[in-house]
Amino acid sequence: MSSSNGQEEPLQPTPVDEWRRDARRNVRLPSGHVATIRALTQRDLISVALVTAVLSPEMEQADEGARQRRLMEYYRAHPDELFDYENALLRKGCVHPRIFVGPEADCPPDMLHVLDLGADRDALLRAIQQVSGMTEAAGAAVESFREPTGTGGSAPSAG
Repeated sequence: MSSSNGQEEPLQPTPVDEWRRDARRNVRLPSGHVATIRALTQRDLISVALVTAVLSPEMEQADEGARQRRLMEYYRAHPDELFDYENALLRKGCVHPRIFVGPEADCPPDMLHVLDLGADRDALLRAIQQVSGMTEAAGAAVESFREPTGTGGSAPSAG
């Protein structure tokens, strides 16, 4: 940017509070509570251990749909890991309240245990996924995984 005398103004570092303001969003949850979330990076969204266990080197070249199908196959075989993955997203993506995942008795008083989110859990998870740019295809794949088999899509929706 040029000043009025035509000279370049020296670059000034961006204040930390401006970085935080740009990276965070407040969302109103079904309970009426408001949470502050942040967008997660691709590294945050998929744990390295899971990727190396599930996606072979040739899958790195595959399209996103093929990778999502492979992940859903893995989650069908290991359903507890889907829940763990979602809890990790909540822990990393929720700035306020800070989310604790672990034994309830170990939850620090300044944090909210993931089980205390109740019905807000799924809405908060969807908001974090949306602000992080997770594709609709990935969200649909997770939702279809959650539907009980043989219901013809009549499972209650989380929204």
